[in-house]
Amino acid sequence: NAWWQVDLGSDQSIDEIKVFNRTNNCCTNRLANFTIYVIDSNGTITYSETITDTPTPFVTIDVNGTLGQVVRIESNLTNTLNLAEVEVYGSSLECAEFTTIEAEDFDSMSGIVIESTTDSSGNEHIGFINNGDWSMFSNIDLSCATSITARVSSKNSGGNIEVRLDGVSGELIGTITVPSTNSWTSWTSVTTTINAVHGTHDVYLVYTGGNQYLFNINTIEFSNELAKTNLDFDGIFAAFPNPVTDILTINTNSSKTAKLDIINYAGQNVLSRNIQSETQTIDLSNLSTGIYILKVTDEKQIQTKEIIKQ
Repeated sequence: NAWWQVDLGSDQSIDEIKVFNRTNNCCTNRLANFTIYVIDSNGTITYSETITDTPTPFVTIDVNGTLGQVVRIESNLTNTLNLAEVEVYGSSLECAEFTTIEAEDFDSMSGIVIESTTDSSGNEHIGFINNGDWSMFSNIDLSCATSITARVSSKNSGGNIEVRLDGVSGELIGTITVPSTNSWTSWTSVTTTINAVHGTHDVYLVYTGGNQYLFNINTIEFSNELAKTNLDFDGIFAAFPNPVTDILTINTNSSKTAKLDIINYAGQNVLSRNIQSETQTIDLSNLSTGIYILKVTDEKQIQTKEIIKQ
């Protein structure tokens, strides 16, 4: 179906969208039955509303401060989409100031124990962590946060730290993979990117893994800088041509192995491929026209880029 969109450059707090129809008595019915999408920088649809009536000459949609980078108007009909103007009202995000959080400074928890630490910073850490244990940090402003780093150690096989909002089973915004460091006293920092979040939330760290004690945690810290990668990227990876009709070339500027996922704007993974060379071509001829997110993942980093499939 026909569509139009505007990219605001980064996530913004969007309050109101006005969609204007033509006023010259020509083709006004081409703006009947359309859907407005707000899409954040992760490619997640954060708001959608379908308008079935023809604007005469405009319609106002109150989106209540929805976080988003892209505003998209998509026809639900098969004919051409006609627009006169789209106005987007809102404000830039006020970014939080992030500081290091001591893991033992939780507001509530289940199953963990506070111990003296051998790490280079702080006096204590949390340990004796089993699968299903968790800790909660209340009223954390996550505005503009793009990554989280944890200072960890593990004599066993490690595990995962699920970062969830407002509940043990709340929205999952990222997962930190904790490796074995071969000793409870050998510490390392691990980082992962997180989904775009706006405002203040209770942050739940939910710990998952095997049957042994999983890991220790000394500190966590949110950041508005992208997680550092070990892919030796000279900036973000290249994908060309963009827009693309059939064959897309991916250049990672790296010889290290990574995983490529292609995700549509409904959040569905439509293609996955291992990247084992610096340059690789992908045949996209079977994909429908539209906008997709390329996601390149290595051991420590996720990087994304938007492409248009024609």
